[in-house]
Amino acid sequence: MTGSTDMGDLTHILPAIQPTVGGFYGDLHSKEMLASDDYAAYVVPAKIMALTVIKLLSDDGKRIRKVKENFKPLMTKQEYIKNISE
Repeated sequence: MTGSTDMGDLTHILPAIQPTVGGFYGDLHSKEMLASDDYAAYVVPAKIMALTVIKLLSDDGKRIRKVKENFKPLMTKQEYIKNISE
């Protein structure tokens, strides 16, 4: 699967991930895109997101603080906005 998203842009200013899952077929964002496995297409992504939040916030938020402390943005929000506006 290939494509383009705004997630790459966001990672210039904040920590982010873009997980992908299966359970569907057809062209993305089209009327031909259909679930071939409801569990894999809907339940698995919800579990992944929920468990990621639980893991990041567990232990008094130690992991999320570490992610924030270690993240070095490529530009500030203001620099990013100026960059895309030009």
